[in-house]
Amino acid sequence: MKFFFFLCFVFFLSCNKVSKNKDVIVSVFDHFLYKQDLVENCGPFLSKQDSVRKVNIYIDEWIKDKLILHKASLNLSNDSLINIQVEKYKNQLLKHNYQKNIIASKLDTIVLSEEVNIFYQKNIDDFILHEDVFRFRYAVLDVNSPNLKKFESIFIAFNDIDYLNKYCLRNSIDYNFDDNEWVSLNKLNHKLNLHQYDFNFDINKLNLIDLGDYYFYYILTDFVPEFDFAPVSYCEMKIKDIILRNRIKLFLNKLENDIFDLELSNNNVKYY
Repeated sequence: MKFFFFLCFVFFLSCNKVSKNKDVIVSVFDHFLYKQDLVENCGPFLSKQDSVRKVNIYIDEWIKDKLILHKASLNLSNDSLINIQVEKYKNQLLKHNYQKNIIASKLDTIVLSEEVNIFYQKNIDDFILHEDVFRFRYAVLDVNSPNLKKFESIFIAFNDIDYLNKYCLRNSIDYNFDDNEWVSLNKLNHKLNLHQYDFNFDINKLNLIDLGDYYFYYILTDFVPEFDFAPVSYCEMKIKDIILRNRIKLFLNKLENDIFDLELSNNNVKYY
């Protein structure tokens, strides 16, 4: 039976002009599976064997799904709770899509830096650090990299970024000289797996960790300890998210009130 379905599928794919009823691969009661459904849901195929397998699996699952739905509809057709839940979900989906579309077309979603700073100052007690954070630049170099002393000297002085970039492109597996981002030790450990090593938090000091096949060079350019106030730039994305969510909430509340007032004035809302 499965092979028959596949032969039908191949035959229909080879036809350039077929009528709508000939596009049907299989039917279950009043549900129909069309050739286009298989094209959209089964590909791409790696081989002929792969196409047979994918088509057969999809057809079998489709048939079973429609049979279960049919059986369920017969047994629960008069179930008022199901109908209520379906209607409730439909209404929620309609409302969600309407709100999503009107937010996308009407709401200003840009949060300015000034807004971030004002929110930060008003709520600064909510931004206490629970771990140390720092800004730094680093490079992970092969231990056999040439002219390491020269690299160290320029890395400390940071007076020839072009040289550092070219050097690291040849000898580094990872590096970053942009020290604008605040990071935590946990985040750094997750990225570079430095859990077993001591990390020096002295500012503007060259540090070296021997990783075996590689040297991890780093220089901290700024540091804020745990339990201090977090730098505003460290909280920026979180603050923007809060501001935007508050803005959306106010927007939707106003939208609902405006719609209510409009329809009340149009006599579409009546109290009895």
